[in-house]
Amino acid sequence: MPSTIKYCMYIILCILQTACTDEKQGAEQQIRDWVTAARTQVEQPNPFGFKDMIADDYRDTNQLDKKMLHRRLTAYLLGHKNLHLYTQIKTIHLTDNKHADVQVFIAMAGQTIHDTSALLNLKARSYLIDLRLIKEDGDWQVSNADWRVASVNELLNN
Repeated sequence: MPSTIKYCMYIILCILQTACTDEKQGAEQQIRDWVTAARTQVEQPNPFGFKDMIADDYRDTNQLDKKMLHRRLTAYLLGHKNLHLYTQIKTIHLTDNKHADVQVFIAMAGQTIHDTSALLNLKARSYLIDLRLIKEDGDWQVSNADWRVASVNELLNN
């Protein structure tokens, strides 16, 4: 009888572990999809499309809030109609089921960037962006962002 209880407990633990793993993988895929959707909104350009991707309580190290960030992004996109992005997620760290820290390498150019080798031949501006995402009402939103200029070598060497 005790071995039956141990076996049942083992099965329950395996199921719970699988459920937790699936939940984590599901959240990571949602974040990857979120980055892809953000890229699409920028490339279209659709300044109103990404407004809902910014948390209402957004605040960054430059003291921008949601309204100010949206205005800056809109002005930039209106001034750069032919903008193409290359994105590569460097890390996703889920702090819990509603918060994640994401680091994304982004290169911007006036023509399509097909792969990392194209970055060497283009005059692309590259950035490393640290995002803090929060899940509100089932959707991921950026609540904080910090960025710096990055070199293509930083992407290629990792």
